[in-house]
Amino acid sequence: ITFRVVNQDCFLACTYKEKPIVIIFNSIDGKFKVLPNLLNRNAKFLSLNTDNQYFTVVLKKMGKGELLIQKYSNDGKLLKNIEIREEKRHFNEAKIIDFNGKTLLVGTYSKGLQYRLEGFYIGLIDENFSTKKVQYHTFESFAEISNKNQKIMPYAITNLPKKIENGILGSVELFDANIV
Repeated sequence: ITFRVVNQDCFLACTYKEKPIVIIFNSIDGKFKVLPNLLNRNAKFLSLNTDNQYFTVVLKKMGKGELLIQKYSNDGKLLKNIEIREEKRHFNEAKIIDFNGKTLLVGTYSKGLQYRLEGFYIGLIDENFSTKKVQYHTFESFAEISNKNQKIMPYAITNLPKKIENGILGSVELFDANIV
């Protein structure tokens, strides 16, 4: 569950009956609005970002590892719909971060449908956004700290990045496991 408050509006993003939903509650008139465009059983809610004019929702299409980014006006009107597909990469996590007046998409990816992280990505979301502009970085440097007998990357739990004063901070917890 993600909860944000902007002016008189409260945004609640969650899952209901295995479907991602965003509910907008206006504290002045007491009315609720449920966004109709998100009701997709094969998607997982990843991130909600809000400001005074817009809010952005990031969903992951299950089974394919694709991202769906939807930008709305604060009254719930869909303004932009971006799908990010990568044949060789599966998106695991994603977060929208406002940084120095720019909107960034940051997250982790793997090869195929697995929990073993391959690396992280970052992209600038603007009017000229293209999936070709997304930069990918591998976690090869983790090979030095992993088990020497291990021939593949360890499993990982990703703590989503946060904006800090002079940059972006993110962390990954690595572990060896036999997941069946």
